[in-house]
Amino acid sequence: MKALQKNGFFIIKNLVPLELITQSLNDIISKISKLSQELGVSTSDYLNCTGRWGTSSQVTRIVSQVLDKIIKNYLEKSLQCQILQKKIKCYM
Repeated sequence: MKALQKNGFFIIKNLVPLELITQSLNDIISKISKLSQELGVSTSDYLNCTGRWGTSSQVTRIVSQVLDKIIKNYLEKSLQCQILQKKIKCYM
């Protein structure tokens, strides 16, 4: 964590409650299992094919939305102002 802080990042401890993390992890595991079953492949094969998440997936989209909302709420409370969320695509 110190290396991140040296590079300009800051750490917010306990931003996401453990209960939400546990619930989300269980939801992710369940969704991955369901998606692999729908395709008729093993969970391992499904993850090998989607491991890089190069395209938008249901799983990462849901996780991203939940985290965006948590971060937005935290910043609005901390900064006492409204935060407008804008998604941009970065190409390298």
